[in-house]
Amino acid sequence: MARNIPPGLTRHFRVVSLPFHDRALLSGVKKDLEGKIYPSGKYEIFASDMDSEMVEISKRNAERAGVGEDILFSKQDYLSTPTE
Repeated sequence: MARNIPPGLTRHFRVVSLPFHDRALLSGVKKDLEGKIYPSGKYEIFASDMDSEMVEISKRNAERAGVGEDILFSKQDYLSTPTE
């Protein structure tokens, strides 16, 4: 959300192979949405979990989503996270 990346932007949907689908329209919409994505590196997003395996899974998912550089991951209890 912080980077304004639309969900499903890189997914392939079966509807594009149907004869009534307007490929040019979809392509134009995707280009418009891609142009509205905010650049990386201007955020302080913190993510933590007590389970190191969950932290690693979260890191991999963030990388796949293209936001791995925007999130600071740590293994710790949420209740011990500083609020300032």
